[in-house]
Amino acid sequence: MDKIFFEYEISDETGIESVWATKIKEDIYRIENIPFYVREFAYGDLVKAYLKNDSLHVEGLFEESGNSTIRILVNEEDLDLKDEITEDLIRLGCGWEGSNMKRLISVNIPRAIDYSEVESFLITGEELLETFEYEEGCVSSKHKNDLA
Repeated sequence: MDKIFFEYEISDETGIESVWATKIKEDIYRIENIPFYVREFAYGDLVKAYLKNDSLHVEGLFEESGNSTIRILVNEEDLDLKDEITEDLIRLGCGWEGSNMKRLISVNIPRAIDYSEVESFLITGEELLETFEYEEGCVSSKHKNDLA
């Protein structure tokens, strides 16, 4: 596996995020973990990358996987519920990764999952229970259709 780097804008600055990827052919790589910060990319997507200063940098999306990415920021006072939140996500068929920030979870919603069911869980957690905030980092075309 290779590390590939994404550049993204955050508060008028450029950030860099690295993810693991598998080379598919000459300049095409499959993302092998869930992105945390970059938008419009998801686990399993194929991206086009180029070599810059001995590092692989993403040029853009080559082919969508159909997966979607969301980020959850658990409220400081509700950190004891983080395990329960991740167990619920697993029951819904999602995968997740924790970050170096204890409160931040990156979630993969597989193509086969009905996005509206996950969205219901997210709305409940954010608006009704007020245990976390969430952000859609990348909603696939397939999942956008689930919501239509």
